[in-house]
Amino acid sequence: ERKRAEIRELEMQMMKQFLCGTCHIGFDNQQEYEEHNDTEEHNYHITRKIGTLVPGLAFCAACSCLVQTQYGWESHVLTDKHQRVKQSLKQCGIDGEFDEPLGCSSPGQIGLPISPSEIDMKRATTYGYGHGGKMGAGIPIIGLDSIHSLMKSAPVQHANLMEKFTCRVCMETFTFELRGNHLGSNEHWLNYLRRNYPGWYSKVMEISPEFVIQIKFKLMFYAHKIEEREKSNETPTAQALRERFSIQATQRKSHNIGKDRNEKRALHQT
Repeated sequence: ERKRAEIRELEMQMMKQFLCGTCHIGFDNQQEYEEHNDTEEHNYHITRKIGTLVPGLAFCAACSCLVQTQYGWESHVLTDKHQRVKQSLKQCGIDGEFDEPLGCSSPGQIGLPISPSEIDMKRATTYGYGHGGKMGAGIPIIGLDSIHSLMKSAPVQHANLMEKFTCRVCMETFTFELRGNHLGSNEHWLNYLRRNYPGWYSKVMEISPEFVIQIKFKLMFYAHKIEEREKSNETPTAQALRERFSIQATQRKSHNIGKDRNEKRALHQT
């Protein structure tokens, strides 16, 4: 249902004369479009998406989309969205290699255009992209001072996927494995804004509920700003949680868990 809502929203935005493919927002005149492209929020979302690039993925310079597999790129450049974004940029006198994917030689760094055949989904997955339970690169984490482990003994230092935590901002519990689902959710960010940043909360609430992408991106931008403000003042307990919850602290562990399961399955089959 959420995916259908996003598609409907994009179709509505594409009816306008100019389309920002990064933020999925349409504009009726060139001045508004160009002013948007200079905003801190727009540039944040470009930087955020680049930050999740790993070798094996490709990046669309027009739409700021991450693309997996050669077929994925070939399908992407034929979409109405990609064509509308190219047209919007061209109307503003911006030309580029928008029909060529940009490669990634090392995580978070865009390289020169590459052949679509060089896009390797298997390699990208090996680097950790797309694992739903993990905190992905570029996802802001806020409200950690309100997160508490429900372990009766001292908190474990490594990933215990079934360890439970409670969030006193949202009054909900979640497991370590599903920390990304909660801390990276609209609900958590919105609850934190309502409690601590009522001005930004009001701006989010001004967006029509049908614009689910705009709401998500606006919340993510505000969460990023809050993380920048509050990160240095977190308690030692919150700082320890940040380290545990981050992708850097869990990527190898999560990969080994999958590897161990595969090895056990192979032994059982033999």
